[in-house]
Amino acid sequence: MRVEALYDHGQIKFNPPIHFATECFPVIIQLPDAEVLAVTNSEAVEAPSATASPVGSHLLEDIREILGPLARRRPAVGVAEDKATLVEVLGEKYGIPKSKLGRD
Repeated sequence: MRVEALYDHGQIKFNPPIHFATECFPVIIQLPDAEVLAVTNSEAVEAPSATASPVGSHLLEDIREILGPLARRRPAVGVAEDKATLVEVLGEKYGIPKSKLGRD
């Protein structure tokens, strides 16, 4: 569920007010980068994607929200590494020996 809230002197106020079923549960909060002065835990803040377009960014955020802790950024790799991985996986799937794929 997406809700609008306002941070005001250490408190988060929901607009409109919300009544919760339990008193304690985990939440994920996305903060505007311009509003954050310092971060004590580098894993707590995820940098926005440089390739995400404004049109698709809300969809991407919805997907990350669904995945929760499973949503991790992929390490930067080049096209050659992607192609090599694809060839290797397809070779394994279809039982083609690595020697025939040009990989030893």
